[in-house]
Amino acid sequence: MSSHGPPQPSAAPPGPSETDPVRTPHALDDGELELAVVLAVLRTLTAWECFGEGSERLLRELAGALGQMAAALWLPQGESLIARAIWSMPGVDGGALKHALGGWRVPRGVGLAGRAWELGEAVDRPVCARADAASGQQLPPQGLGATLAFPCAKSDEVLGVVELYSSARPEWSGHVMQVLAHAGAGFGALFARRRGELSLTPLSLREVEVLTLAARGLSVCGIAETLMISPATVKTHLEHIYRKLGVRDRTAAVANALRAGFIE
Repeated sequence: MSSHGPPQPSAAPPGPSETDPVRTPHALDDGELELAVVLAVLRTLTAWECFGEGSERLLRELAGALGQMAAALWLPQGESLIARAIWSMPGVDGGALKHALGGWRVPRGVGLAGRAWELGEAVDRPVCARADAASGQQLPPQGLGATLAFPCAKSDEVLGVVELYSSARPEWSGHVMQVLAHAGAGFGALFARRRGELSLTPLSLREVEVLTLAARGLSVCGIAETLMISPATVKTHLEHIYRKLGVRDRTAAVANALRAGFIE
């Protein structure tokens, strides 16, 4: 007679990847959805190193947790939102999606992303589809539609909006919406510390680099050597930084930028 040992515990499932099938929200109850969102947020926050990889992971993790087919991270630029990061699951024409969303400028209050920006809260229903259409708001390609949007906010300042898309419109519970509100607060706090990465700063990327090195105590020559530019160019960047921040010297510029979250 053969005997079998005790069953071995299975490993915890990893987060969603580019090739993982996305689960439908109907297959999970509210408690499972809430837990999936919390885990997605924690994985993203702890792994965040730079905007490019971090934003892609944010969208992939949240879309996978909520069973959505695509997602976009919108950032304020003047009076409109622009799509700074876009993710889609296999089977969705990612190129067409990026082409469509990349050309949009979403006004405040228009569509789910615009409403989340205006209200500062998660939304899952448009106020008036006809009004959105009249304003020029279009639908994503391949039959996708916006199903949910929530702001990434610090205090009352919305620093970004996450919008999810699918071919079907699920019903989101109040509990799930509340968890997403907390997720938005977490990402808002992260974005507030990394405004330079989000281009929410008057400084250029090169000026952010120069000021970051200056904050670490490097001299003009040290900054020039690190960035492989001339000392004269470093001095020019510093002059531009002082003018943009309204300060007179390096110490004040560093203090101003740290306080505003332009550098870390």
